[in-house]
Amino acid sequence: MSRLLSKYKFLLFFLCKFLILLLLLIIKVIASPGNRATEIPGMEESCDHVARLIAAVLRLCEVERRASDSGLAHLLSPEMGSTVVWWLRRFALTYLLPNENLYVELSPSFAAAFGRDSEGANWITSFLLNKVESNLRTQTAEPALMDETLKLLMALVDTKEKRSVVIKSGPVRINTTIIIIIFFTK
Repeated sequence: MSRLLSKYKFLLFFLCKFLILLLLLIIKVIASPGNRATEIPGMEESCDHVARLIAAVLRLCEVERRASDSGLAHLLSPEMGSTVVWWLRRFALTYLLPNENLYVELSPSFAAAFGRDSEGANWITSFLLNKVESNLRTQTAEPALMDETLKLLMALVDTKEKRSVVIKSGPVRINTTIIIIIFFTK
């Protein structure tokens, strides 16, 4: 336990020391789902491992979206798609706009990237809404994927802050989201 705690303290110290550099890099990595990881300067040397994992999943989502938009959705694995959306839901519930009052310590870089009033939270919410819309448009024949997609949508509106970000994302999304939530919560 103390070993884990000392590792956590070291990581927190490291993140705090290089907060500005890492924050910029994290946002650049996450906001670049269409780019290869090797194309982002400095990613391998100094980017947080969790941010790299998030970026890898977002890149995978981008590949799925491009395949769907190109009419190749039938070639995608529904099981993999369900797993990816399940992971995105867990991410949205845990990291996206977290309730900072529930945490004694919260990584400053993640709070800045995904916390209240951050551009990262707005961007990733929009990205996840695009993922939901894409799945609802192209993967309706896959019940497990639809179930996970709707759970992701519910995770995006599970708190007042998240709902506010979704509402600010635009009128088309608001209407779609409200209709879906009303329909599936009855």
